Amino acid sequence: MIGMLKIVVDYSEETVHEQLVRNNLLQLCLSVLNHLGFRGDFKPRSLDGKFAMLALSVRNIFFVITVASNTPMGFKEKLNPLDDPEVVDAVTGCAKWGISLLAWITDSLFQLLDDPEITAMLSDPKRFPELAKRLQAKNDVSLQLLLCSSTRGFLSGACRRLMQVETVSNRAAQYYETHIQQQQQDPAAASGPRPHPTLYQAYQRMVRAVSSSLVKVSEFDRLLSDLSSDIQAAYQKTFSGLNAAKMKPQHANLTEQQQQQLNEQFAKKAQMHCELDMLLGRNVPPGFREVLLKFFTTTLPAFRSQTDPAKLYFANYDLIEVEDSARTLAMRKAMGKYVDVFKRVELTVGPRTKKGSLGNGVASDGNSVLGAPAKRTANGEEARSGHANGVAGMLIYGNWTGIGGSNGPQWRRCMRCAAVMEDIWSGKPGYNFVLTQQRKCVCGGGWGTVPRGS
Repeated sequence: MIGMLKIVVDYSEETVHEQLVRNNLLQLCLSVLNHLGFRGDFKPRSLDGKFAMLALSVRNIFFVITVASNTPMGFKEKLNPLDDPEVVDAVTGCAKWGISLLAWITDSLFQLLDDPEITAMLSDPKRFPELAKRLQAKNDVSLQLLLCSSTRGFLSGACRRLMQVETVSNRAAQYYETHIQQQQQDPAAASGPRPHPTLYQAYQRMVRAVSSSLVKVSEFDRLLSDLSSDIQAAYQKTFSGLNAAKMKPQHANLTEQQQQQLNEQFAKKAQMHCELDMLLGRNVPPGFREVLLKFFTTTLPAFRSQTDPAKLYFANYDLIEVEDSARTLAMRKAMGKYVDVFKRVELTVGPRTKKGSLGNGVASDGNSVLGAPAKRTANGEEARSGHANGVAGMLIYGNWTGIGGSNGPQWRRCMRCAAVMEDIWSGKPGYNFVLTQQRKCVCGGGWGTVPRGS
């Protein structure tokens, strides 16, 4: 499909992340991989599906944070979306998700670093082609996310946005602390406008989320930059002499400038082929062996010395939905947990009872449980429409029927990848502006509103 549509997947020399995010055809291809890798709620995704899901999510948090951080054009009055507490909470959720992803990637890379088979494959050129099969056997996409230039670009862009969120949260916290302190010390200032408590609390949550990161975002971004430089050097070393040797006998009458242009075209096509293979999880180019050898023997051990591997190993990564062991999926199914793809918070629904009614209550971790009991008539019998919706929901959506329950907002569900988000609108222009950008799912699919009680 990528070859048929001639989609650009080589961003090895691209530094402008906006151009990568605007590549809608790349989003479409990742969306197809994501769709094919989805096997149902609370079931493990395929390796390609997991890779595509993470890539699309990283792209989306970059997009949400970028939109929320800029004043929209066309408004008569100056509007800053980050003056809305709900927007701040949405950005905080995206930041928590991005920080969790960086921590999970780091932990996965450390496990690869301790794998003697990986070390042997990097040290032996003859065994290096076995690397892709080894990663597939370990069900690991962390290295693929770093090697593929498009996803590495998504990660780099997300790191820049996460550092921006950190700066904004620190400035907001400093502003509010100074403002409150002045009002406490100066009676004249106390009569002035007081900080909005809801907004102040939202920024406090943002500060806590950013400060609890197990990985320094700036150091991870530097890791990506060093790896990108090594990959560019490897491409240049691999193709600079090879293309000239192949092109000159066929084009002996060309000028030196024309020959150079042909050489560049040859190198670009070769790079595109390598990037396409890595995007689809195939073999890593042989020229990357020295790059990876340096990465695993020098760069990564130095990065590990700046982190706490034990905390990374025991951290909770439920928010990014990559843990797909049978025990983890069974626990999530028992609790009915989904992740809102806009706010990046966990949503919980109650399981169906034996009589077919919906569960109700609040989760032990404080998350709202959106399940609600089926409506009953005056004589205590279930309403006919509610019962019908419950049966339809059981047939279409499985055993969970709290999605869009009557005691909470309805849910949207993607018609392509089955992602969910709350269908919430408010009268606040800043929040509605950011939410409007989510008129399609992260995969580009259309939303369907889930019937209440289904």
